[in-house]
Amino acid sequence: MKVQKHSAFFKIMRVLLITIAVILIAAVVALFALSPAKIDPLLDQNGNTCLNGIAERVMIDVGDMELGAFLLGEDTDNPILLYMHGGPGMPALFMDSAHYYPERLEKYFTVCYLEQRGTASSYDKNMPLDKLNYELMIEDTKLVTDYLSERFGQEKIYLLGISWGTYLTTKTAHKYPDSYMAVINSGQMADAVRSERETYDYLLTLATENDDTKALELLRQYNPDENPEALTTADYLYNVRGPLVEKYRIGSSRFKTTGLMDLIGATLTFKGYTVPEKLSAYKSSMISLEHVGNSAPQDILYSFTQHEVPFFIIMGEYDYQTTTNLAREFYDNLDAPIKEFVLFKDAAHGVSDDYPQAFAQCVASVIGKVDTNRDSTPAANEYEIVAERDF
Repeated sequence: MKVQKHSAFFKIMRVLLITIAVILIAAVVALFALSPAKIDPLLDQNGNTCLNGIAERVMIDVGDMELGAFLLGEDTDNPILLYMHGGPGMPALFMDSAHYYPERLEKYFTVCYLEQRGTASSYDKNMPLDKLNYELMIEDTKLVTDYLSERFGQEKIYLLGISWGTYLTTKTAHKYPDSYMAVINSGQMADAVRSERETYDYLLTLATENDDTKALELLRQYNPDENPEALTTADYLYNVRGPLVEKYRIGSSRFKTTGLMDLIGATLTFKGYTVPEKLSAYKSSMISLEHVGNSAPQDILYSFTQHEVPFFIIMGEYDYQTTTNLAREFYDNLDAPIKEFVLFKDAAHGVSDDYPQAFAQCVASVIGKVDTNRDSTPAANEYEIVAERDF
């Protein structure tokens, strides 16, 4: 009897191990099939490939390394838009579904989604960490700009910065104004220390109003009045502030939360990466955040008030990642040939996630305001957009 039981047990275990092996092999095969380091052609609204469009992964030489980037657009005769992602270390395209909508950036621009040094396709495990700094990232931005200008035959291009990317666009355009038609920033960085205090105070208010005793207990452990450094610690930022701004919909989105599993799933299924790039994506993101985010001076509120380039700021009313009040203060002190401050009502930090089509139209409206060779749109110094969710 014991022999029969043992025999049955081993048969079950063998079947189980074979099943697990088959699943693992299938997963590996699927992963490689989904990792050609190419992106699908951009389709028009009838489902046809855009004949004069582009959908290409490129590696751009910036001297000491090559940076990965993705070029997407319906018509390569359109203006060029260099998209600078946030983070540091959080690339944009693999999580972005906005280019599937009728109104999209790619309808009006040829968009270059650059992956900053140390990020995903621009990550090199052998790169010395002293090569991972914001000064080199500014020079990278200019070299990529030169590449785009030469390739597409356009003397000047547009800069779009998202969150951390606004730091790079602000400084690059200030240093090299002759290369840019306009700076368009969403989630404008201004003063990281004051921003974190403002967010902390608002979280206390929300937790009190919602009788959220657990949140109140956590927040009080990081009272900045008792410890001025408390709000800059990784423990507070990742384990307290991060989860709470998502919980109260004042973080990345007003309408949804994005967790670690969402990021992992999007990374693994994105066709633009190789398998090694996918497997190192999270590690590279953390390295970038540590070595760039903690070293870059993030107070630019009064450092770059004079700009020779038209400057446009797009903010969400409920942005408590880079607070809207400080972005407005930055705007009020800004001297530029043309400037606008656009507030999306009922949006959070990721305006392009909350209202992708309205955001694309807002960015595209800049073209007519700064380019006399194209249709002009009346400019306003400051205005609000009340958009409806259109997806």
